Amino acid sequence: GLMDDVTEFYDVVVPADRVLAAAAAYGLRGARLRISPDVFEAVVAAVASQNVHFSRTYQVMDRLTRRFGRPVPYPGGVAHTFPTVEALAHSTEEDLRSSGLGYRAPVLRALAGEILDEGVDLQRLRQDPDTASIRDALMELPGVGPFTADLVLSIGFRRASFHLDSYTKTILEVLYGVNSDETTMRAFVDTQFGRWKHYAMLLLTTDTDRWAPSLGIDFPIKSGASYRTPNG
Repeated sequence: GLMDDVTEFYDVVVPADRVLAAAAAYGLRGARLRISPDVFEAVVAAVASQNVHFSRTYQVMDRLTRRFGRPVPYPGGVAHTFPTVEALAHSTEEDLRSSGLGYRAPVLRALAGEILDEGVDLQRLRQDPDTASIRDALMELPGVGPFTADLVLSIGFRRASFHLDSYTKTILEVLYGVNSDETTMRAFVDTQFGRWKHYAMLLLTTDTDRWAPSLGIDFPIKSGASYRTPNG
C-alpha cells in the first residue's frame, strides 16, 4: 500500500481518535497495509487464524509452505513457494494437522478441494469494485464465515474491512467501551472509522499491549502483531 493516499486517515481520522492517536504516537504513524500476492494465500491465512493467537498463524503458514510448497534453492539456502490449491487439495488430513492446523485441517482440505473441483477463480475477485459482492463470494466457500471473509478482504484485497474476533472485540470493549454485542460493534466500527476501518484495524491490533498504557489502560492480551524500532 505504499502508493495509497492515506493522508486523510493519518491527518484527520487518527488525531480525532485518542486510541488511534496513542497507537500512532507509539511509532505506528504511516504504517501501510500489505496485501497477499495471491488471494488463495490470504484465504488460507485467514482459515489458519480462526480461534488462535495470531502469532500462531505465522507458524502454521511457515509449516504449510515448507511441507507443501515447491523448494527454490538460492545462495543462502532453500526457500519455498506458497502451496498451490492442488497441493493442499490432494494433501491428507494428517499432513495438514501436523502443520499445526488442528481441527481446521479438514476445513482447509475441503476448501482447497472445492476451489479446485469447481474451478473457482479467486484472483478475478480483485477486479470487482464491489466489496460487499466479494465478501458474499468468499462466504460461499467451505469454512469461510464473517470473520474469515472480513480478514481476507483486508489482507487479500486491502479493502475497508474490520474482522471481529476475540482480540478485536476486546479492543473495542476495553479501549472504546463498546458493548460486546456484534451488531453494536459493527455499527460502531462503521461510524467511527468509516472507509478507513482496515487501517484502524492495522493500528489497533499492532503492539496493543505496549501502547495502551499511555491511555492509562493495561490491555489484557499480548498482541501477535508486533512493530520493532531499531532500538527494540
